[in-house]
Amino acid sequence: MSGRLAAELGGMIENLPQAPGPIASASLAQVAEHVAKGFGVGPDEVAILVLIEQGKFTGARHASVFEGVPLGRRRGELIHKIMSAPMVAEGKILGVVQISRKGRTPTDAGPDFTTKELHELTSITGVLGRFIKLCEES
Repeated sequence: MSGRLAAELGGMIENLPQAPGPIASASLAQVAEHVAKGFGVGPDEVAILVLIEQGKFTGARHASVFEGVPLGRRRGELIHKIMSAPMVAEGKILGVVQISRKGRTPTDAGPDFTTKELHELTSITGVLGRFIKLCEES
C-alpha cells in the first residue's frame, strides 16, 4: 500500500469539484471514505479534523463526538485503537487525521495498528493538507 494511497488521494483530490466556502463537507466525506477503504476500516472510523482557529476543530466522520452516535454500529462498540497524524501545508498545521478501530472489545476491534500503517498515515497527510488548503481558498 505504501505510496499508492497518497497517489490515489492526490488524483482524487485534483478531480473533486471545489464548492465555495470553507471546507466542502461532501468532498471531505468522499476523501474520508477513500482513506477508510485504504486502511480497511469503516467510514465512521476515520476523522479529518480541520483547525478553524487556535484550539477549535471542525471535522468529518466520527460523528463529531467520537462515541456520541453509533452510525450504524451496534450499541456498545467503542474506539479501542486509534492513530493520528497532523496535516501540514506550507509549514502550517491545518488539522489532524485519525484512524480508529471500533468494537465491543479490543479483540473484536481488530489488530493493533502497525508501524507500517502509521507510516502510511503520515504519507497521506501532505496530500490531505493540500486538499484542506484548496477548500479554504475556494
